[in-house]
Amino acid sequence: MSQFLNGSRLPVTQSVGAGDLVPVFVQNSGLTMAAAFSTIAAFIQSLLTSVSSYVTFYSVPLTGATIPDNGATYNKWYIIQPVGTIAALTVTFPAYGVAIDGQKIALVSTQTITALTLSSLGSTVIGANAGLSPTTPINFKYNQPLNVWFRFGS
Repeated sequence: MSQFLNGSRLPVTQSVGAGDLVPVFVQNSGLTMAAAFSTIAAFIQSLLTSVSSYVTFYSVPLTGATIPDNGATYNKWYIIQPVGTIAALTVTFPAYGVAIDGQKIALVSTQTITALTLSSLGSTVIGANAGLSPTTPINFKYNQPLNVWFRFGS
Protein backbone atom coordinates (compact mmCIF):
# COMPACT_ATOMS: atom_id res chain seq x y z
CA MET A 1 0.00 0.00 0.00
CA SER A 2 1.13 3.51 -0.65
CA GLN A 3 0.49 6.68 1.28
CA PHE A 4 0.63 10.21 -0.05
CA LEU A 5 1.84 13.40 1.58
CA ASN A 6 2.00 16.63 -0.43
CA GLY A 7 1.79 14.57 -3.61
CA SER A 8 4.94 12.57 -2.79
CA ARG A 9 4.93 8.84 -2.34
CA LEU A 10 6.25 7.68 1.01
CA PRO A 11 7.58 4.20 1.73
CA VAL A 12 5.48 2.20 4.20
CA THR A 13 7.01 0.80 7.39
CA GLN A 14 5.78 -2.38 9.03
CA SER A 15 6.78 -1.29 12.55
CA VAL A 16 7.05 1.90 14.55
CA GLY A 17 8.99 2.91 17.66
CA ALA A 18 8.18 5.25 20.52
CA GLY A 19 10.56 7.88 19.14
CA ASP A 20 9.23 7.77 15.58
CA LEU A 21 7.61 11.03 14.48
CA VAL A 22 4.26 11.74 12.87
CA PRO A 23 2.91 15.07 11.56
CA VAL A 24 0.43 16.86 13.84
CA PHE A 25 -1.52 20.03 13.06
CA VAL A 26 -1.36 22.22 16.20
CA GLN A 27 -4.67 24.02 16.22
CA ASN A 28 -3.84 26.95 18.52
CA SER A 29 -0.74 27.92 16.50
CA GLY A 30 -1.85 26.87 13.01
CA LEU A 31 1.45 25.06 12.49
CA THR A 32 2.15 21.51 11.46
CA MET A 33 4.76 19.95 13.72
CA ALA A 34 6.17 16.52 14.45
CA ALA A 35 5.18 14.50 17.52
CA ALA A 36 6.73 11.27 18.77
CA PHE A 37 4.50 8.26 19.21
CA SER A 38 5.45 8.28 22.91
CA THR A 39 4.05 11.82 23.22
CA ILE A 40 0.86 10.82 21.42
CA ALA A 41 0.55 7.72 23.63
CA ALA A 42 0.92 9.82 26.80
CA PHE A 43 -1.75 12.22 25.53
CA ILE A 44 -4.16 9.39 24.75
CA GLN A 45 -3.49 7.87 28.18
CA SER A 46 -4.31 11.23 29.80
CA LEU A 47 -7.66 11.18 28.02
CA LEU A 48 -8.32 7.69 29.32
CA THR A 49 -7.38 8.57 32.91
CA SER A 50 -10.45 9.74 34.80
CA VAL A 51 -10.41 13.43 35.71
CA SER A 52 -10.99 12.41 39.32
CA SER A 53 -8.02 9.99 39.30
CA TYR A 54 -4.49 10.90 40.29
CA VAL A 55 -1.25 9.12 39.45
CA THR A 56 0.91 8.96 42.58
CA PHE A 57 4.61 9.87 42.59
CA TYR A 58 6.85 9.26 45.60
CA SER A 59 9.97 11.30 46.26
CA VAL A 60 12.60 11.23 49.01
CA PRO A 61 14.41 14.52 48.30
CA LEU A 62 17.35 16.17 49.98
CA THR A 63 17.64 19.91 50.63
CA GLY A 64 18.01 21.85 47.39
CA ALA A 65 16.59 19.06 45.21
CA THR A 66 14.19 19.53 42.30
CA ILE A 67 11.29 17.21 41.57
CA PRO A 68 10.99 17.48 37.78
CA ASP A 69 7.80 17.12 35.78
CA ASN A 70 7.56 14.00 33.66
CA GLY A 71 5.67 15.74 30.84
CA ALA A 72 2.56 13.58 31.18
CA THR A 73 -0.86 15.21 31.13
CA TYR A 74 -2.68 13.37 33.89
CA ASN A 75 -3.50 14.51 37.42
CA LYS A 76 -0.53 14.06 39.75
CA TRP A 77 -0.29 13.43 43.47
CA TYR A 78 3.21 14.00 44.83
CA ILE A 79 3.93 12.31 48.15
CA ILE A 80 7.14 13.92 49.36
CA GLN A 81 8.98 11.94 52.04
CA PRO A 82 12.17 13.68 53.18
CA VAL A 83 14.07 11.95 56.00
CA GLY A 84 13.62 15.07 58.14
CA THR A 85 12.93 18.79 57.78
CA ILE A 86 14.56 20.19 54.67
CA ALA A 87 15.41 23.81 53.94
CA ALA A 88 14.51 24.03 50.24
CA LEU A 89 12.75 22.06 47.51
CA THR A 90 11.63 22.91 43.97
CA VAL A 91 8.72 21.16 42.26
CA THR A 92 8.30 21.66 38.52
CA PHE A 93 4.76 21.59 37.09
CA PRO A 94 3.89 20.69 33.48
CA ALA A 95 5.03 23.37 31.06
CA TYR A 96 2.96 25.56 28.76
CA GLY A 97 1.92 23.50 25.76
CA VAL A 98 2.06 20.28 27.80
CA ALA A 99 -0.39 21.02 30.62
CA ILE A 100 -4.06 20.53 29.76
CA ASP A 101 -7.01 22.60 30.90
CA GLY A 102 -8.29 21.30 34.24
CA GLN A 103 -5.21 19.22 35.05
CA LYS A 104 -4.58 18.98 38.81
CA ILE A 105 -1.51 18.59 41.01
CA ALA A 106 -1.63 17.74 44.72
CA LEU A 107 1.40 18.03 47.02
CA VAL A 108 1.75 16.45 50.47
CA SER A 109 4.81 16.01 52.65
CA THR A 110 5.63 13.80 55.61
CA GLN A 111 8.10 16.42 56.93
CA THR A 112 8.41 20.20 56.96
CA ILE A 113 9.86 21.87 53.87
CA THR A 114 10.92 25.38 54.86
CA ALA A 115 11.18 26.95 51.39
CA LEU A 116 9.08 25.47 48.60
CA THR A 117 9.48 26.76 45.05
CA LEU A 118 6.86 25.84 42.45
CA SER A 119 7.59 26.55 38.81
CA SER A 120 6.23 25.84 35.35
CA LEU A 121 8.10 26.63 32.13
CA GLY A 122 6.06 29.24 30.26
CA SER A 123 3.17 29.26 32.77
CA THR A 124 2.48 31.12 35.99
CA VAL A 125 1.91 29.45 39.38
CA ILE A 126 -0.37 31.53 41.62
CA GLY A 127 -0.82 30.87 45.33
CA ALA A 128 2.39 28.97 46.00
CA ASN A 129 3.30 28.46 49.63
CA ALA A 130 6.52 29.67 51.17
CA GLY A 131 6.86 26.14 52.55
CA LEU A 132 5.01 22.87 53.06
CA SER A 133 4.15 21.03 56.25
CA PRO A 134 2.66 17.60 56.94
CA THR A 135 -0.57 19.23 58.10
CA THR A 136 -1.05 21.47 55.05
CA PRO A 137 -1.36 19.70 51.68
CA ILE A 138 -1.74 22.00 48.68
CA ASN A 139 -3.59 21.58 45.38
CA PHE A 140 -3.28 23.31 42.02
CA LYS A 141 -5.41 23.28 38.89
CA TYR A 142 -4.35 24.48 35.44
CA ASN A 143 -6.43 27.04 33.54
CA GLN A 144 -5.39 26.92 29.89
CA PRO A 145 -7.08 30.15 28.68
CA LEU A 146 -5.11 32.15 31.27
CA ASN A 147 -2.05 29.85 31.20
CA VAL A 148 -2.03 29.78 35.01
CA TRP A 149 -1.75 27.12 37.70
CA PHE A 150 -4.16 28.28 40.44
CA ARG A 151 -4.06 27.04 44.02
CA PHE A 152 -7.40 25.76 45.23
CA GLY A 153 -8.71 24.21 48.46
CA SER A 154 -6.25 22.73 50.88
